[in-house]
Amino acid sequence: MPKAKAAAEKAIKLDESLAEAHTSLGGMYAYDFDWDKGEREYRWAIELNPSYAYAYDGYGDLLAYQGRFDQALAELKRASELDPLFAGYANDLGFLLVYQAKYDEAKEQFRKGLELDPSFSFAQWGIAYADLEAGKFNQAIPEAQKAITTDSPPIIVGFLGYAYAKSGDRAKAEAIIAELNQMAARGYVSPFCTAVVYLGLGDKQRALDGLEKAYEVRSALLTTIKVDRIYDPLRTEPRFIALLKKIGLDK
Repeated sequence: MPKAKAAAEKAIKLDESLAEAHTSLGGMYAYDFDWDKGEREYRWAIELNPSYAYAYDGYGDLLAYQGRFDQALAELKRASELDPLFAGYANDLGFLLVYQAKYDEAKEQFRKGLELDPSFSFAQWGIAYADLEAGKFNQAIPEAQKAITTDSPPIIVGFLGYAYAKSGDRAKAEAIIAELNQMAARGYVSPFCTAVVYLGLGDKQRALDGLEKAYEVRSALLTTIKVDRIYDPLRTEPRFIALLKKIGLDK
């Protein structure tokens, strides 16, 4: 991330009119939880190039993470209008709908993403995610299993473990924790991934341990913790309240 941020800043020094560079820098600020600077860069990028779909998409995500859903919807819709054939924009709109508890509409968006790109694992994962958020844990499991491919990020495995835990299958959830630990021996796995499984198992303290470790390494996965309902069991925990404040999502 520091290298990416430095590259974006260098690009802007070379040509401050590059909407792409400001968009990239906006993403770097968002992932560093500096929401005001991230918003400034995205708005600047859109002003420089009103036809750049990726800027609207990034800005929409940033607004969604803060719970500014109406504004986020306008930006994400604009991204899809500008580039209707890109599955990622349809997918991001689906996640926003999940945050708003519009699960059926969200699944329609994720299916649209799959139609645009059948190999897009995050669209398949989105269907499972909508079911998880709706409390349909048994229904979410086979959808999450379909999303796990050789190039899937570990977080999808983590959420499958969460689904197992919430469905009452403790043994399979614990097996997922072991699998994530094995994956961590071969490559990077965010502490966030096992934290989600522990959350499903009802182990709040280990879940909080993992979330705090994820903050230490500035995991981008933490950006959703204000708006994602799976964290509701933690919202009265002092450690979680402190974490939200550190991330700047306590408002």
